[in-house]
Amino acid sequence: MPGIYFHLCEAKLITHYILSAPVTLPFTRHPGWQNDFTIGSVLPDAIPRELKYKTHFWHPKDFSHVVIAPTIETWQNTYPDAICHPMLMGYLSHLHLDYLYFTRYLPRHVRFINETGKKESELASVTEAVLTSSGEHMPVWQFFSQDYFYGDYIRINPYLVEKYHLSLPAAPIGNWPVMETDFDTYKRFCLIFSKELTSEQRFRPMQVFDREDFEHFLDRTARQFVSDYLN
Repeated sequence: MPGIYFHLCEAKLITHYILSAPVTLPFTRHPGWQNDFTIGSVLPDAIPRELKYKTHFWHPKDFSHVVIAPTIETWQNTYPDAICHPMLMGYLSHLHLDYLYFTRYLPRHVRFINETGKKESELASVTEAVLTSSGEHMPVWQFFSQDYFYGDYIRINPYLVEKYHLSLPAAPIGNWPVMETDFDTYKRFCLIFSKELTSEQRFRPMQVFDREDFEHFLDRTARQFVSDYLN
């Protein structure tokens, strides 16, 4: 799934476009709304891995898939008044980015195939990942490693942090409307996460993604979020 810095960058872009718009939205009337929107944008990942199915609203029928996109309609039914809460709108931005990432962006860069060479979504039946850029075949575990998929995250993170001045807010300013996790869990996550950023791989070439193309994807997704949910 998209990394925390990707979501922080997306939140920064969305808040920029909101501030550039001539309208006032219900959640932007809250003092410090940008702070709480940013917290919401990372909350689904600021939780132990085994509980992410709850914060991402994954449908049980998708649990066996190699990648899983959130079910945004279920989230919207859970939070019908989200437009009034900056943290909830940040939460929605996270799910929106994840959905477009898994359904549109990632399939442009990799195919998962079964033993017959056909496209496959069931993890148990996937035998290989195939990179679109090079045609290289590899085991799925190798694709989801620091040599490829997660390694590209490590290589692009320092660039995003420096360009967009990314950081995690320490605490919310408004109330905490999210039911799937709490502030104590978020605080523990912040302590762990603050130690994770490294820049040692920043000059190594990207293996799966293209940095400029990925930035364009984040910007398009931010604009689409504003268009789909805030107009």
